[in-house]
Amino acid sequence: MSYRKVSTLLALIVVLYLLFPTVAGLFALGDRDGPKIYPSSYHTILYLISYEMVRNEKPRQSLLFERPWFYGFPRKRR
Repeated sequence: MSYRKVSTLLALIVVLYLLFPTVAGLFALGDRDGPKIYPSSYHTILYLISYEMVRNEKPRQSLLFERPWFYGFPRKRR
C-alpha cells in the first residue's frame, strides 16, 4: 500500500471516530454516555445535540449500568 492510501484510510477512520457520537444521537443508538472508547463528556455533548435536534427531548441517562466497550454490546450492572 502506498503512503497516500494509508494516510487517506487513517484520516477516514479518525473522521468516522469523531463523528459517530453525532450519528448515534441522530438514530438513538446506545445511550448518551456512550461506549468506553469515547470520553464520556465528548460523547455526551455530541449525542445530546443531535438527539435533541431530531426528537425535541433529552435522552435518559443510565446511572445503574457500566458503559459497554462499543455500541450494541450488553451493559453490565455496576
